[in-house]
Amino acid sequence: MDGKKREEPASPPDGSTHLLRIQTMTVGFGIAPNQRFRARGLYRRSGISPCPEDITMFSCPQEYTRAGGACQPAVTRPAGGEYTGMTTNKAKRPDGRFMMLRAKNIWVAGGDPRQAALAALLADDGHSVHTYALERGEGRRCEPSMAGADRADCVVLPLPAAGPDGRLNAPLAEREHELSEVLDALRPGQLVCAGMAGEALEEMAAARGLALRDYFAREELAVMNAVATAEGALQIAMEELPITLHDARVLVAGFGRLGRALGPRLRALGARVWVCARRYEQRAAAECMGLGSEGMDRLSDWLCSYDLVFNTVPAPVLGVEELAALKEGALVIDLASRPGGVDLDAAAALGVRVVWALSLPGKVAPVTSGRYIKNTIYHIMEESDL
Repeated sequence: MDGKKREEPASPPDGSTHLLRIQTMTVGFGIAPNQRFRARGLYRRSGISPCPEDITMFSCPQEYTRAGGACQPAVTRPAGGEYTGMTTNKAKRPDGRFMMLRAKNIWVAGGDPRQAALAALLADDGHSVHTYALERGEGRRCEPSMAGADRADCVVLPLPAAGPDGRLNAPLAEREHELSEVLDALRPGQLVCAGMAGEALEEMAAARGLALRDYFAREELAVMNAVATAEGALQIAMEELPITLHDARVLVAGFGRLGRALGPRLRALGARVWVCARRYEQRAAAECMGLGSEGMDRLSDWLCSYDLVFNTVPAPVLGVEELAALKEGALVIDLASRPGGVDLDAAAALGVRVVWALSLPGKVAPVTSGRYIKNTIYHIMEESDL
């Protein structure tokens, strides 16, 4: 039979194009039409859509921003290497994160691989970055002293700022440093950003007239840190357990930011997950995510069925009675910050395996964690009109 060709409608007057023109040919009785596709506005020679001359695409890398509808350099680097010439202090990248547009003088003192990554990321954004007490960090030369730090727009201290001995938390330094050594080099009114500042550091900063900001107290950092902590917790569980997480019975104690990040990830791996929380709304939120829920009261009555217990509550949760109720071979991973939520002495006496996983973001994802801190520092500087 002769084929019938359907007429192609005319192109609209506004210049837009039709994507497809279908030519239908009947090749025999009862045989489906043979459809040959031709494209207008598509790349006819290779079949790739769209045709390169039809669409202009803009790629805005890190050092570019859109201003007035045009893609323009956010920071310029002349031959001398100094960054110049910004009319505003901040802009958003295409990924939505803030980028400081005017080059700043920033000091990063002490810390773990997160702070080393933070210094590199700040330098990548075009800032003048100085590091101190980070000699064993990768990729940057450290300053021998804090001389010149009083001219910095911002001084960033570690997370936590102080170690257990009260000194500067500087595991990558070649020697120990007192916090007073850092603070005495700064000028009154200078912005200092520290993580988990603590009462002692707050008093020292106030006595010197410094503008201390605790970036770990910021909600945006706490929420994002929970993601890195949850992924690190999964890594520990997989390494320590002799069974798969799939089909394992898992309890998550507490359902704050970390519990909400951890629970769904465990469930996605096939674990049977329960949450124990004090507040009814937290239990309801867990059930909305497809997780089981229990109250915190009489915890020891029903702990015997779990293969794995995560604690996220920084307060006593698993004492002698609760630990004794665990099944043989159960693993406890304490993700809470100091003082933790597990009685470690009782666990050792009972032979219960406990992993107290402190500072997981810095251990499992230092670059990502450094980026979270950097974005939070930018928010603080923005609020301080820097």
